Amino acid sequence: MENKNINAINKIIAELAMKDFLAMNPIDKDGRRRYAHHRAYSLSEETKEAIEIKNNYLSGKITEPEYKRFCLDYNLRTV
Repeated sequence: MENKNINAINKIIAELAMKDFLAMNPIDKDGRRRYAHHRAYSLSEETKEAIEIKNNYLSGKITEPEYKRFCLDYNLRTV
């Protein structure tokens, strides 16, 4: 089994999950959290899609160029 570099997709998933978390647990302008306790949140469709791409790449259902295309598309959207 070959080692696959998934650092890029892991960073994308972490960034998207943090965005989902902050949507439900915002930080005020003074740097303090608006709520004393963390509120529950669910992952967005975009985050779930990134996780699915990662799992499909690791299981061999998609090729490396398809995986890289997803990562590049995401990076171009966020610029």
